[in-house]
Amino acid sequence: MLQLLYLLVAVVAWAAPGRDPAAHLDCASDPCAEVLPGAVRFEHPEGRPYVVGFDAGGEQVGWVVLSTDVVDIKAYSGKPLVTVVGLDGEGVITGARVVHHSEPILLVGIPEQELHDFVDQYVGRHATEQVQVGGDVDVVSGATVTVLAQSQTLLDAARTLGRDVGVIQAGAATAGHFVQDE
Repeated sequence: MLQLLYLLVAVVAWAAPGRDPAAHLDCASDPCAEVLPGAVRFEHPEGRPYVVGFDAGGEQVGWVVLSTDVVDIKAYSGKPLVTVVGLDGEGVITGARVVHHSEPILLVGIPEQELHDFVDQYVGRHATEQVQVGGDVDVVSGATVTVLAQSQTLLDAARTLGRDVGVIQAGAATAGHFVQDE
């Protein structure tokens, strides 16, 4: 039993990305360009938790935020799923990438790619859209609590960002919910 505990600790130490989960958004190390296609330059407005992305011609293409800079949602592990989220001028999610997590099931059982595939289902959706996990987006079998927390993290971060930059009106978001198979 003690050997299993040592193995679990070793896997967690090895598999968890090296990013400091308390760090703020830094486009030099975070995948800002990946979640905001077309952006090649990023500026951080003073006093704001997000960056503004610009294309090669200097036109603004949207914003990027680190979830933990705007929301505090705990996952199954009791720690947040640190996610970089991109949003365009229409309030549409342009990309999202989990950059740090402490979810035990993803560290020792379910391939981490399953979480990345889950997150990819939100690209192209409006931030205020009601999303039913298990209906509109596929659930990750065996990691239900994790994906429910990830859904809330991603949508709440996008909605908070959208309200802050003025592309989403307060109260415009519809709460999502989990759909049970019958």
